[in-house]
Amino acid sequence: MKNISGASHVTEVASAKRVLADSAAGLDALQEAGWRLFEANAFSDAAVAFARAITAGADDLDVAETLLQILIEANDWPAVASFIADYLARQGAEMSATDRVAWPACRFDALVRAQSSTTTRAEAALALLEAAAAAGEAGWATVVDPSRRRAIEEACADRETSLALVEQDSYAPMETGLPGSALLRAEALGRAHAGDQVFSRRVERLLHALGAREAAYRVERARRHAHRPLPDGVPAAADPDAAAGLAGLVVLVAGGHGALRSLVREDLRLAGVPEVREIPPAWEANRHARRVRDLLAGTDVAVLISRQLPHSTSDQVRLAAGRLGVPVVVAESASAQAVRRSLEHFLRSTSAA
Repeated sequence: MKNISGASHVTEVASAKRVLADSAAGLDALQEAGWRLFEANAFSDAAVAFARAITAGADDLDVAETLLQILIEANDWPAVASFIADYLARQGAEMSATDRVAWPACRFDALVRAQSSTTTRAEAALALLEAAAAAGEAGWATVVDPSRRRAIEEACADRETSLALVEQDSYAPMETGLPGSALLRAEALGRAHAGDQVFSRRVERLLHALGAREAAYRVERARRHAHRPLPDGVPAAADPDAAAGLAGLVVLVAGGHGALRSLVREDLRLAGVPEVREIPPAWEANRHARRVRDLLAGTDVAVLISRQLPHSTSDQVRLAAGRLGVPVVVAESASAQAVRRSLEHFLRSTSAA
C-alpha cells in the first residue's frame, strides 16, 4: 500500500483520477490508482479502480478484500453479494480454506440483508454449506451460528433445496447434531412426498447412500403405499433413474472433499457403477499429468466438481481427457446428487444424439 503525504497529496489524487478516466488503463495502473484514492479517503473512486483492476484479471487478495470492505461500509448489500459471487466464480477454488468459508458467508448475509429472492438466498446458503464441508471441522462454526442457521433453513424451505440441505448437513461433525437431524429431515421429506414416485426414490437413494437403511425402507414402504395404478391409456411419468443406465460405467470424479467423494462412490455403487476413480483437489493432493492420464485411461466419463477444483487441476483433467477421447461433464454444485444428475444428463444427451 502506498503512502501519500505533504504537498504531493493533491497531485497524487488528481493523477489517480486521470487513470480512472483512461478507459485503456492497465491492471497495474488501476491498482496503484485504487490505493492512492483509498488512502485519500476517496472510497467510491477507489472502489471503481479496484473493480476495474479485478475485472482486468487482478488476483491480489488485498485488493479484493479492500473493495469488499468499501462496499460493506457503504451498506450496498446487493453490490456486496454480486461482487462476491463474481469473485468466487473466478477465484473460489484457489482460496484458502478459511477464505472459502468467510466469503460465501458474507455473500449469504448480504443477500439476507438485501432481502433477495428465496431462490437466490437458497443457492447462496447451499454454496456456503459446501464451503464449510470442504473446510472441515473449523468451517462449520460459521454455519451453526444460530441467526445464520435460522436464515439458512428459511431459505432452504422447498423440497428440492431441503433435500440438498440434507446432504450438506450430513458432512458436518457429529457433535453439531446436523447429521442426525439431516436423516430425520430426509425421511420426513420422502414420506411427505411419497406420492411423487421420482422424488421419493431420490430421497430413498440418498438415505441408502448415507447408510440409513431402515429410514430408506420406511420411505420405500410409504412410496409403495402411495402408489396408485394409472387409468388405462394414461402414460406413467418418466423416471430418469430408470433411463439413466449408469450400471457398468467407469467414472472418474475430480474435485470435492473426502466425505463428498465417499458419498459419490457409495451412491454410484448402488446404481451399479463398478468403479469410481478419484482426483482430489490440489489442496488435498498434488497430481502429475501422467498420473491424471493413467487415471483417465479406460474411463467412460469424467465429472468435474468445479466449485472444489482449482483451475490448474481442472485444466489438467480436460487436456488429458481430450487426448484420450474421454467425455467431461461438470457438476453444477459440490454434492453427490449433482454428480449423479450430471451423469444422467450426459447419458440422456448421448442416447439422443
